[in-house]
Amino acid sequence: MSEKTENVKKLIESLTPLELQSLASYLRSKISRHPLEEKWDITYELILDAIHRSQDIVQRGVRGVIAEAVFEAKVLPTIKGWQSVSFVGDLPYDFKIRSGKREIRIQLKLQRTQAGQPLTRPFFGPDTFIVEVQKTRSGTKRKGKKTASKITSKSAPIEPEKTRPYQFGDFDIIAVNMQPSTRDWTRFMYTVGRWLMPRAKDKKLIEIMQPVSRNRSEFWTDNIEECIDWFMSGKKKLIFDVKAEEEIVGRARNKKGCPKRTWPLACRGQADFRRYEVRFHEPERSRSHADLSASRRPRSRFPGMPSPRSSWANPRSILSLIASLFSRSHASRSLSIAYVRLNELKSPVSPA
Repeated sequence: MSEKTENVKKLIESLTPLELQSLASYLRSKISRHPLEEKWDITYELILDAIHRSQDIVQRGVRGVIAEAVFEAKVLPTIKGWQSVSFVGDLPYDFKIRSGKREIRIQLKLQRTQAGQPLTRPFFGPDTFIVEVQKTRSGTKRKGKKTASKITSKSAPIEPEKTRPYQFGDFDIIAVNMQPSTRDWTRFMYTVGRWLMPRAKDKKLIEIMQPVSRNRSEFWTDNIEECIDWFMSGKKKLIFDVKAEEEIVGRARNKKGCPKRTWPLACRGQADFRRYEVRFHEPERSRSHADLSASRRPRSRFPGMPSPRSSWANPRSILSLIASLFSRSHASRSLSIAYVRLNELKSPVSPA
């Protein structure tokens, strides 16, 4: 570094915050803008301000794109013996690498957060976080002609297939960026795609909420080359076996004198796992809304009357409730008046 540069740095150190702001604006005018600033004709400060004020779902999308950029810049060039392959199109994987005639497809996901904090589920045990494995965009597609021809007139109508879930075989390796819990964008955990948990109702589809280990294990690794070896070996594993854990819980429950607190933390049964699922890609509810939703009770006495606790205490629901109560009160009053008049007609008229 030249002597002139050192003198300039010393001068900058002596400037006031206001003078530094003025100098920064001057230097920005001398430095070429980022291509995105040129394309959108806007400064990077306004872009960052817009992201900062956006909802959590928007910020998660931006963070996902950042995770992909970090993987492409920091991880792909370090894989020995494999070359990155460029491709075009909306495919169910983000990266493809090739070594000779062998190809591996890699899907990248960001560790799931909720209300800005890493999402965890006690069902999966300690030192375990959550990754949401489904496509960002939702949609449906019509079933093929062969499937439709098998449907008779007495059968149920054909329902379109959902395109948001991933199927086994869509990708070979999943890479999870662990920045939400580690504060390190270069920290990734890897596992084989076919080792993920399947959905209970359709074994061909990958379960949405998957447990991802904080540390290295027999299912997760922080070394992508080791994960490539796992995939190439063809071994069959399951990162979390719900049925096996349920059997452990069942034996613990049947054992006399076994208090609930001694049950395995990661083995609360599949019902609890379903209960822990969250609403995906929706704005986070406030604490009061969550409490209202959790405290809902069925209203079996008047089926037509909406519950005041339902729909996050939606104003429309409250108005519907008031209208329903008013109509019932009015009907009850009308019925009482009619009953009194009927008794008057039945009763004999007293002589004058």
